[in-house]
Amino acid sequence: MNAKNKRIYWVIPFAVYLIILFKITVVRNGFDLAFLFQRGKLNLLPFVELISTLQKDGLYRFLYFFIGNIIWFVPFGF
Repeated sequence: MNAKNKRIYWVIPFAVYLIILFKITVVRNGFDLAFLFQRGKLNLLPFVELISTLQKDGLYRFLYFFIGNIIWFVPFGF
């Protein structure tokens, strides 16, 4: 097995991972472009949804999203 074949074994799972990650983070149910644009401006405030979740749904739901995001993005660092 040459180096090119070994590379394919890493590229294909990584591409599948990126597609799944994109689906989970961007094209999820309830995604609306109007949410990003509020009053004609792009809303890029970090952690607004996490803080809102903490206030409304409690600590368990907050930790679920927070730790879930970390777990989903760890392979991207490799």
